[in-house]
Amino acid sequence: MAKLVIIHVNGDFGNGFTIYLQIFTEDDRQLIGTARGKLPPAKDLYDNYTLWRSPYSNYISGRNSGRISVYGGTETSIINEIKQASKQLKLSLNDWLKQDSQFIAIREKLFQNLKDESEEIRVIFETENIELQRLPWHLWDDFFKHYHRSEVVLSLPVKKLQIISDTKQVKVLAVFGTRETLSNATRIKTEKDWEMLERLLSKDSNACLIKLEQPSLDYLCEQIDEHKPQILFFAGHSRSEENGVSGYIDLNDEEIITIDDLEPDLRRAVKRGLQLAIFNSCDGLGIARQLANLHVPNIIVMREPVPDEVAQKFLQRFLEAFAAGKSLHLALRRARERINRLENRFPGATWLPVTFQNPAEPPLTWRSLGGVEIRKQSNQTGVAGKESQIENQASIAWLLTTPDLNQIKSQQTIVTSNSSETQIQSTTLGINAKSSKVENFDEQLINCDNCNHLNPPRAILCEMCYIPLTLAKKSKKEAELSPLPLTNELENKESENKESKKEAELSKGVSSNQKQKSYYGSISGHKLRGRYQIVQQLGLGG
Repeated sequence: MAKLVIIHVNGDFGNGFTIYLQIFTEDDRQLIGTARGKLPPAKDLYDNYTLWRSPYSNYISGRNSGRISVYGGTETSIINEIKQASKQLKLSLNDWLKQDSQFIAIREKLFQNLKDESEEIRVIFETENIELQRLPWHLWDDFFKHYHRSEVVLSLPVKKLQIISDTKQVKVLAVFGTRETLSNATRIKTEKDWEMLERLLSKDSNACLIKLEQPSLDYLCEQIDEHKPQILFFAGHSRSEENGVSGYIDLNDEEIITIDDLEPDLRRAVKRGLQLAIFNSCDGLGIARQLANLHVPNIIVMREPVPDEVAQKFLQRFLEAFAAGKSLHLALRRARERINRLENRFPGATWLPVTFQNPAEPPLTWRSLGGVEIRKQSNQTGVAGKESQIENQASIAWLLTTPDLNQIKSQQTIVTSNSSETQIQSTTLGINAKSSKVENFDEQLINCDNCNHLNPPRAILCEMCYIPLTLAKKSKKEAELSPLPLTNELENKESENKESKKEAELSKGVSSNQKQKSYYGSISGHKLRGRYQIVQQLGLGG
């Protein structure tokens, strides 16, 4: 069962912090654990953040004024300086969370109540301290490495929203601000962001994209009011005041605005269904704070200046995970993990994206917005693929008992349920093929004549005794669902002869192994799905 962890933190680095921990079950919000603790003063910790932030900002842009690309060759000495500073910051953060005895109660309560390291855990830090909000809390190794489906978010004001939304599609209002150019070279390439949105939030996912290119403030307000979007997206130049109270957005060549300029329209938008604001632009903590005052329930911004390449790659990875069904916070974690390869050129790139969430609201998903989940097709069966199936609570991964013909053993049937229908989706050798819809799933279970065990539809071997399931005993409907259909290229006569041989061998009482050899030998030269020919039997299952 998914868990919600809320850590209330009050204080400052000069005097220390008081901590109050609450642990809930995510679905029914049942309180299952509380603890109180303290963290000692740690001025050196934030100094280490500053030591990282200063060379990082200088290297990325030279100023905290906008999302820009880095031109020219990499400066090895500067990159090494940033890497060393980031390493020191990570060490000091983990030491701070380990050394103090007054924080032990918090740690013990966490590990006592969170026993399953694979469960989904949303950790919300509730603090008004802007310096704490800047820290990369996901680097707390003892926790976030142990619980690999956990993610840290920052808290928004707690408020249960009454949202009224009558839209039949997920409306995404994509706003693109000023592009800065130098010597005819585009410094910020927002067209890449639009390409990502179009490709990953297509009509198949039930998305409706509205693009606004450098709109005037008046026109932007009109479009927010007209379209009533569920997602507000911005790409362009932005920056925050040093105290993080407010931020500025370069809307067009003539207008630089703040969120306050949009306040009446955004307040109405929240009541009409605005669920997520994404600012894929620089230094967005001030913007997030202003959006929080308007009770936007989910916000994603960048902590610091962000290179074009990092912003675009993050958006791609985030949308891939989110549109595939992961909750918002887990999609952000997966995106961060997948842009880790950029750390070599942009140290600290994975620290930049941060999400704010309203603890009173359930985790946001693409489906809860009204979207249709898009599964990425892959011919690789790995940990990530299995994890994706497990994480999707609407899907059941069912491993069939099948012959060990190369990797056909990995054949899976995924039963995905929704309000209107049940579909069976079969994956063989990494190639997805949808079978016909079925109405009565239980009626297609196959009974084994040898041990009377009920086997899944389309199974060839019995799960219990590994004896081939006799085709003659299957109903006509079950026979039509055989996972190894013969193609029209084979003569009917040849097929009938081979079936006769198999039945004859079974009637003679041959051994189980002989039965398997006879049955599977009969499909040599046949084709699977009309596309893959069986050339040679490599072994037998069981």
